[in-house]
Amino acid sequence: MLYFLYNFVMTLNLYRNYTSNVHYTDDNLKIFVKQEEMLPDSNFHSIQHIHEEIEMMEILDGYLYYNINDEQVKVTKGQIIFVNANQLHSSTLNESEYCKFNVVLIHPSIYSNDPLIYANYAKPIVENTSIDYMIFDQHSSLINAFHHIQQLDAMRSSAYMLGMMSDAYTILQLIYERLETHIPEVDPHHLDDMELLNKMTSYIYKNYADKISLRDIAEYGNVSISKCSRMFNLYTKHSPIDFLNLYRLEIASNLLRSTEQSISQISSSCGFDQQSYFNRMFKKEYGCTPLAYRKHPCDKFVH
Repeated sequence: MLYFLYNFVMTLNLYRNYTSNVHYTDDNLKIFVKQEEMLPDSNFHSIQHIHEEIEMMEILDGYLYYNINDEQVKVTKGQIIFVNANQLHSSTLNESEYCKFNVVLIHPSIYSNDPLIYANYAKPIVENTSIDYMIFDQHSSLINAFHHIQQLDAMRSSAYMLGMMSDAYTILQLIYERLETHIPEVDPHHLDDMELLNKMTSYIYKNYADKISLRDIAEYGNVSISKCSRMFNLYTKHSPIDFLNLYRLEIASNLLRSTEQSISQISSSCGFDQQSYFNRMFKKEYGCTPLAYRKHPCDKFVH
C-alpha cells in the first residue's frame, strides 16, 4: 500500500507542472495525430528539438532521415519509427525525394491514471534516456494500433477517447514487450541533463517572441551561464542563442507560408528587433530572402 501511494504521489509531482509544446486538439487527451506530405524538390528539415511525448512516425511513401542524438537513421515506406520521450531529434528529407507520413505523439501522462501501470511499464521506458529509438516493420502488431488511433482521431465518434486511450495502452504494451528482455539501466545523470535541457528549450519555445538573453535561459534552468552554454553545445550542437534564433526562423518560415502578415510584422513577432538582421539570418539559414521564400516555399516541418 505504501509503495502504491509513493508511486501515485511521484506521478502527480511529475506532471503537476507540465505544459506541452505540442498543440493538442483536446487538452483532456494528450495524443497528437497528424499527416504530412513532402513534395519533390523540397528541402525538408527541422531543428534539433526535444519534448516529453513519445513520437511515432509511419512512412507511407518515400523515406525520411531521423537524426537522433548523434545517429542518423533512414526510415522507409512501411516502417514505423518510435522515438522515446526526451530524446534530441530532428527529421530531414534529403536528395529531393517525395515523402508522405503519419505522426502520432503520446504524452506519458496518458498512463499516469493508473500509477501501477505507469510505475511498472511506462516509467522503465519513458524515463530511461538510454532507450532512444526503435524501428518496427509493416508486419508488426504496432501498425494496427497506430492505424486505429488515427482512424478514431479522424472520425471523432462519441466514444473516440476511450478507443484512443485503449490504443495508447496497446502501443505501450507492444513497445514494452519488444524491450522487456533488454531494458538498459537508467543513467540518472543523462536523465537529469535531458530534463534540464527540456526545461530550458521549453522556455525558449514559450518566450521566443520576447527579448530573452543567455542569462534568462540559464536562470530559468537554475544553472550557470557556462553550464547552460555547455549543455546546448553538447546536445544540440548550437549555442543557446543560436538555438533560439533557429527556432524563431522556423516559426517565421511557417508564418511566411501560412499567413499574409508583412515581413516586418513577422520579424517583430518572432523576436527580431531589426528586420535587416532578420533578413540576413533568414537568408543564411534558408538560402533566400524571406520575400523570395514566401513566393517559393522550400521547407516544411513536422511539428
